[in-house]
Amino acid sequence: SLENYRADKANLFRMIAESKNRDAFGVVNGDDPHTDLFFEAAGEKPVFTYSLKYPDADLFASNLKSGPAGTKFTLFTPMGKMETRITLPGIYNVENVLAALCTVAELQDEYAIDLARYLPELKGVKGRMEPVSGDMSFSVMVDYAHSPGSFRKILPFLKSLAEGRLIVVFGSGGERDLEKRPEQGTLAAEYADLVFLADEDPRGENPMSILEDIAAGAPGMVRNESLFLIPDRRVALREAFKKARAGDLVAVLGKGHESSIIYAEGPVDWDETEACREALKELGYDV
Repeated sequence: SLENYRADKANLFRMIAESKNRDAFGVVNGDDPHTDLFFEAAGEKPVFTYSLKYPDADLFASNLKSGPAGTKFTLFTPMGKMETRITLPGIYNVENVLAALCTVAELQDEYAIDLARYLPELKGVKGRMEPVSGDMSFSVMVDYAHSPGSFRKILPFLKSLAEGRLIVVFGSGGERDLEKRPEQGTLAAEYADLVFLADEDPRGENPMSILEDIAAGAPGMVRNESLFLIPDRRVALREAFKKARAGDLVAVLGKGHESSIIYAEGPVDWDETEACREALKELGYDV
């Protein structure tokens, strides 16, 4: 429950209070409504805050502008402010960066504003909101999202990033979680303009049956117009990119960092990002 989660978090700050290390400290999101609880739990040990709402936090970010290529923002620190950017899209990534800056600045006894000059050089985690760069007029993003819960979080965000249409490519694992398939289809239909369903570890199950289960959750989408069932993931990627127009965002979901697709005969080597690059090259793009 939320109460248990909050209590567990507070216990971490109590560990700081009880630590014999005089340099122990805490870092907390100042936008969290339970910040006071964490300050109290830390006792006399210092707690540093970061925020997107409150300028009096130790680190404050404003004027956020996020797109598929990353996020620009103004960083305010005790030693001044600066315009900066990260190559990671999403407001949550700015929060993560602020938390890391708070922590490293204190550990290294450095000014956060001096460390912040390295932010544009940060690289994201493979397969997590990973952009595929090239000379396309549309954007391509690879992410591991593969469950209804992750779809609820990422699809609205991806929709907000797209200047044009949102095109999604995904599937569902075979021999497990059958109940999630139509729910995935429903969520994709709610946010995406075009949906391409493709293999995603079908294992011993019939690949097309899996895709049909997903499609059952999107009865309002028209087959071969807005909804495409293409088991071969390489072909699905190529067809999705063919449909993409200027300003569109093609989100390739489900495999992310994983290194194989599992079929009845066993695993087949797979690199989602590289597969996207290969498909784009086949279509004549410089990637």
